[in-house]
Amino acid sequence: MSSYISIDKRNIPIKFDVRLNKVTFTFEVHYNASFDFFTVAVSDSSGTVWTTGEKLVLNKPILSTQSYLGFPSVTPMDPTGKETEITWSNFNVTVFLYVGVAGE
Repeated sequence: MSSYISIDKRNIPIKFDVRLNKVTFTFEVHYNASFDFFTVAVSDSSGTVWTTGEKLVLNKPILSTQSYLGFPSVTPMDPTGKETEITWSNFNVTVFLYVGVAGE
């Protein structure tokens, strides 16, 4: 399995930089407590906004509905295969944001 981005959910909303494919991306993760889901916004160091408020869905790569060339694959996944959705209780416990999983 590829590497994953570790997120301390106790600090959400959280904004952090990750270097992927020689580009620095800024991720901003938020949590919707009313409906128990997470969203992410992504921009890069040049100021390009890749997505805003995209809901994280298990096994669905971020930006999978858009055809953005150059954005690395980042997918929320549960390596055990037991989870069916992303929740507060399993995020960054059994569900992680994996980098480089598409097409492996």
